Amino acid sequence: MRSKLIIVTMMWSFVVSTVAAAAPELPPYPPDGTYIYRWNRGNVLAGQSTIVVRTRGATVSMQAETNLTGLVLAGGTLALRGQQLSFVSYKGFASSNGLDTQIDLGVLGGSVSGTASNQSVTNPVNATLYGVPTVAIDDGALGTYLMLPAQLNARTARNFQLIPIATGIAGTTPVSISQVGPYPSGVPTTDTVLLLGANTMLWYDPTTLVVDQFTRGSLAATLVSSP
Repeated sequence: MRSKLIIVTMMWSFVVSTVAAAAPELPPYPPDGTYIYRWNRGNVLAGQSTIVVRTRGATVSMQAETNLTGLVLAGGTLALRGQQLSFVSYKGFASSNGLDTQIDLGVLGGSVSGTASNQSVTNPVNATLYGVPTVAIDDGALGTYLMLPAQLNARTARNFQLIPIATGIAGTTPVSISQVGPYPSGVPTTDTVLLLGANTMLWYDPTTLVVDQFTRGSLAATLVSSP
């Protein structure tokens, strides 16, 4: 009886260790917890974003809520998975200038697919992941940009597909990287700088991959609280 117990115990230990070994290892990304960003236009307070990062197994989720007073009310949940932080899903909304838009995306047959809709129209979304598999969503505020440094780092990528909630039409956006600035006041000079397209920049800690500041046009979102 004792020998049977030992055998069963050994077999169970083998199963547990095998399952543990099979679990995909996640690359570096911002630690779990709540991040708060304060928006300013010049010296004028413009709003706030609250970001929550959670990890469950091999899936990382990021939930964002932004209120830019008089401009944009937006939010959504992004899910990424595995060693390359591959896109899994995004569901979000944005309200601006009387237009209320919702977007619901998943992955089907090697493409990001779903719909982007408002009071007047529903647009299909279909963005192939072949060639440019890194995906970000733009909701007119922070969107999913705060997870972008981790996504780019996981693939050593220099471009990504940006899907605006307003249209659902994906476009490839180049990334320029700098280790020497420019650095706005208050941003650590050890940060890495990303220039995303024509008028969007972010500064992030190269160790934690946490974004310290994000700018689009005349608006800037600065990290004021983190885990």
